[in-house]
Order: sequence, then structure tokens, then C-alpha cells
Amino acid sequence: MVIRAGLPNGIVYLLMSTVQTPWQLTLVRLLYGLTSGYMPAATALASSFADPSQAGKTMAFFQRSAILGQSLGPLLGGVFSAWLGIRTTFIVADIMMLINTGVIVIGVKMNRTTSKKARRMHLFLDIKEAFQSKGVGLIFLMFVMLQVSIAMLIPVIGLFVPQLILPIHTMHALTLLTQMIGRRRMDLVVTGAIFSLPSWISFIVVGLWGRYSDHVGRKIVLMFTLIGGALFVGLQSLTQTVIGLGLLRLGSGAFMSGVKPNLNALITDLLPANIRGRIFAIMGSAMSIGTVTGSLLGGFMGTTWGLRSVFVASAMSLLGVATILLGLTTSNNIEFRRKATNKN
Repeated sequence: MVIRAGLPNGIVYLLMSTVQTPWQLTLVRLLYGLTSGYMPAATALASSFADPSQAGKTMAFFQRSAILGQSLGPLLGGVFSAWLGIRTTFIVADIMMLINTGVIVIGVKMNRTTSKKARRMHLFLDIKEAFQSKGVGLIFLMFVMLQVSIAMLIPVIGLFVPQLILPIHTMHALTLLTQMIGRRRMDLVVTGAIFSLPSWISFIVVGLWGRYSDHVGRKIVLMFTLIGGALFVGLQSLTQTVIGLGLLRLGSGAFMSGVKPNLNALITDLLPANIRGRIFAIMGSAMSIGTVTGSLLGGFMGTTWGLRSVFVASAMSLLGVATILLGLTTSNNIEFRRKATNKN
């Protein structure tokens, strides 16, 4: 699955370097969306190698690598585009994707025991079969709401930080830098730093949540991180300074880093290996739905009720995920400890 997703992604990156009009770029971006199954496939591949007693640790390590890539990617993209040009940057991305796929082809060995009949996959039949598995529908809803909570803040942060930016210009250590690069550029620098803080703290602490969940169970860690994340996100609506917003985003990032890898580990716990790939792909679709929905909601709420209302709504969405998690344990009697799972 990883190879089937990686090669088309590489081709699409190459096509992006050749587009000449906005419509061509739009069509290629749509094509990219149709071929963007790499991360779900890679997640399923990682879960297939996970030690049953250390699924949380394995998923946390995988999430850490994803966080690092998401943090370094925009930085390197900016450097390459300034140095080599935008079109050449797409070619560099294409080469990196093909190298990554080649490493998997050469370095990852798996036993192929699937029958020819089993290989005949049908989209709607796969979805129907997946949702017949215990609790998958509720987990799908959890992924949607989690991504809605995250995506709601995307259109807001860039507008919210400049409203709080004045105190940081009065700090003695940054006054000279502000004078050198200008107020507008300083706003952009600070906004980018504030936006990236959760990713960096997540990279540091995500492994702790994975190891902890392997010992005490997914339910406890998920509830703790969801409630903690909701608290820190909600408090961001009250902050009046950039420093306060930065500290609260560090706190929210520290808690939120434990949610997604433990949801992935939960899928690994609950479902047999032969359908995990389909489930992870469906959860990837859930996150795409959440990203679109959350971004639209965040923009609408920000313009209608003010930017601060979006932080409250994001926190409420996280609490909604925690509520679904509670319902998942009671209504479906799902075991959250690793020993509960293996239908194979």
C-alpha cells in the first residue's frame, strides 16, 4: 500500500513543477488528493510491526517522525524555494518521495500470504465491512471531531496574534530586531513561532504518552490528554499577551500530542492486522473531513462571533471527543488494554 501511494505522489509532485495556469494547478492538487494515501498506509505498516505490548510506544515514535517532518517541511520548502525556485522545490520533493518509497521497497520485507480473492478490494464494500467492526464508527467520529478542533484554529491564529503583538515589541531584547526588520515582518515571525510551538513540544513529549498508555491503558491517557488539551485551548480565548498565548499553546501541544498516536494504537489493539490498512485509510478520510469542516467553521465563527469564540468551540470539540470515548467504553464494552485485542 505504501508503494502504491508513494509512486503516484511522486508523479504528482513532478506534475506540479510543470503547471502553467491556476486551473492546471487546481487539477493537479485534486489529483494529489486522490493519491494522498501515503500516511494511512505508512501508519498501517508501522502498526503491523508493533510489539503487542508496546503499540502505544510504536505509534508515538511514528507520530514523532511525522511531527518532525511537518515542522521541517515548511522550513526547508521556504529555503529551497528562495534558493532554487518554486518549481525546482517541487522536483526536490518528488525526488525525496521517490527515495522514501525506494527505501521501503528495499528495506521492508513482509510475508505476502493474501489470496487473490482477498486482493479484490471494493471501496464501498470495504467501508461497509470496516464499520461492522466493533466501535469503528465511533472512532471515526472521534477522528473527525479531533481534526475539526485542530483545523478550526488554522484560519484564526494568523489574525489573532497581531492583536496581541504590541507587548512583545516593547520588550527590550526584541526592540532592536523589530526596528531592523520592521513591524510587519516581526508580526509574521512571531505568528509563525506561535503557530509552530505545539509541534515542537509534541515532538519532545509524545513518546512519554505512548509509553504511559502501554502501562496504564489507552482510556486513561486519552481522557487525560483530551481534557488537558481542551483546558489549555479554552484558556487561549482569555489571553491578552503573546507570551501568554505562547505558553498556553505549549501546554495544549503537550497534551494533544498524546491523542492521535493513542487513537492509532487503539485501532491496533482492537482490530486484526488484515483490515487495519483499510481502517487507517478510512480514518485518514475522517481527518480530511475534519480539516475541511473545521477550517470553514473556524472562519465562519471568527467573522461572526469574534476570534476568541473559536478557541472556546475548539475546546468544546475536544470535550466532545472525550464524551464519545466514554460512550465507546460503556456502549460497546471495548477493552482498551493491549491484551484485549487479536482477532487473528
